[in-house]
Amino acid sequence: MFHSLQRFGVGQRIGGGVVIAGFDPLGVNPVAAAAAAAYAKAPVNGGIPASQFTAKGGILFEGQNGNETLSELFLSKTQLIVYHFMFGPGWREGCVGCSFLADHLDGALQHVQQKDIAVVVVSRAPFAEIEAFKKRMGWNFKWLSSSGSEFNYDYQVSFKPEEVASGSIYYNYENRGGSFLSEDMSGTSVFYKDDSGKVFHTYSSYARGGEELLGSYSLIDLTPKGRQENGPTFTLGDWVRHHDRYQASGFVDPTGRYREATVQDLVEIVAS
Repeated sequence: MFHSLQRFGVGQRIGGGVVIAGFDPLGVNPVAAAAAAAYAKAPVNGGIPASQFTAKGGILFEGQNGNETLSELFLSKTQLIVYHFMFGPGWREGCVGCSFLADHLDGALQHVQQKDIAVVVVSRAPFAEIEAFKKRMGWNFKWLSSSGSEFNYDYQVSFKPEEVASGSIYYNYENRGGSFLSEDMSGTSVFYKDDSGKVFHTYSSYARGGEELLGSYSLIDLTPKGRQENGPTFTLGDWVRHHDRYQASGFVDPTGRYREATVQDLVEIVAS
């Protein structure tokens, strides 16, 4: 069943039984509290078992603690949130939108982790590349590499080169095309571990479904002028940058990656 809290993103709770959506023209969500309450009451035991992943050598993730399985990421918790950070192998840095979201995590996790919830970030980039970018950004949250597994592909946030070359990928619960296509995309997935240790996939959202995690937008949406994302991409890419780049020239391309060029270059890309 579907559970959506965003205007543009789609969230799917596997085995839930609730569909709630309600938004005003400015994008402020007046039913978030009611949605959260109804969502919490929906059954979890209809989730899809999350034990089907394939991995080289049986290991799913690489991080500061070495190799870890999905089950080990729960630590002592029974619920796990995974943010799929758009950061592919060979990129020097993660995408701008995911970095914007990541800037909100460390403060929030001091509170969220007081609950029965573990939170990790996962990307397909090798761990050494993740660590270098994480150090540059000054983040402290747990960030792992899934480069040795099919995890990103299983959760439809990474795509084979031939899929991208075809001009269409299955992302955010539909076939998508256009200039934004990339081998790596963003999303959020939630897992539950029962008393027997079995892990279930209970929820995933993609694309602008991540806006619910952006506290900066909550502040901006209070103002009379609002977001003012008036082009050329009509997204956060019009103004958001890595937090150490706001004084730099360059732009965010349609795939969400920063480019050292002029805005006119972006206009030409969008026009084409």
